Amino acid sequence: LDFESPTVTGQFPSLINESTVSCWETNASDGIMEFWPSPNYETVPAYSGTQFIEMNANFTSTISQDFTVEPGSTLNIQFAHRGRQGNDTVGVEVGPVGGPYTDLGQFTDGNTAWVLHNLSYLVPNNSGNNYTIRFVSISSAGGSPSVGNYLDAVSLSSVACSSELTTGTVSLLPSVTLALTSGSA
Repeated sequence: LDFESPTVTGQFPSLINESTVSCWETNASDGIMEFWPSPNYETVPAYSGTQFIEMNANFTSTISQDFTVEPGSTLNIQFAHRGRQGNDTVGVEVGPVGGPYTDLGQFTDGNTAWVLHNLSYLVPNNSGNNYTIRFVSISSAGGSPSVGNYLDAVSLSSVACSSELTTGTVSLLPSVTLALTSGSA
């Protein structure tokens, strides 16, 4: 779920159409996502890996990804956020594909360091297993629709009841598949 692909190089951010970005989507009317290499001309390091995104490429945007999860499980969400020109605010939402979405909070972080946030969400038993995670740009310090809200190191994991035997296949896009068997003996 991280932002390591497609790879960008140089010192300046790259504006990339979402159609070439695996798994992630933007609601920006031009479909553009802004990928930053690390190191870069503003000397902002990636929180993890070698690149990150700025949510506001040309417009104030919501970045989202669909995923599957077992109803009744606890979804653990982790992400790193940082302001660009000062204090930026991002909202996090999760819910069935197409909504309604549950607001998990708004997080305001400055531009001097990344802040790692950890959230959890109990997936309802009656909402199916196709879900969306959404990162919503609420505000940015400079007020420009094309500046603000750095995002990196997004991670989702779910925990079901460990006392029950669990088998299945976990698919992590774009290309990793794991066979899973667990339970107590």
